[in-house]
Amino acid sequence: MGRGKPLTDYEKGLIDANSALGMSNGQIAVFIGRSINVFNNYIKDPLHYGTKKPPGRPSLLSDKDKQNIVRKASNAVPSCANIESDLDLNVSSEAVRLFLKKKKFI
Repeated sequence: MGRGKPLTDYEKGLIDANSALGMSNGQIAVFIGRSINVFNNYIKDPLHYGTKKPPGRPSLLSDKDKQNIVRKASNAVPSCANIESDLDLNVSSEAVRLFLKKKKFI
């Protein structure tokens, strides 16, 4: 089933105004002609309504770690395990290998 259209600024204003007047959630949803679910999603967090969360798992490597890995790998041809142990990283050598694999010039 497809996603519906997000609320417009006008509809958000109607929700805020009618909510302040004391109308119930169901009454406001019927008044603006939208489902109760879209109304509740907006009411839960109006500031972040309509924004997506970043997908995937956060990286274990910091930006500084990534720079150091690239510097080590570009100066010589050490193994991923050597890079991981030399830089004293808290990740596996496999994580270092996967990061280097994404780099096109190494």
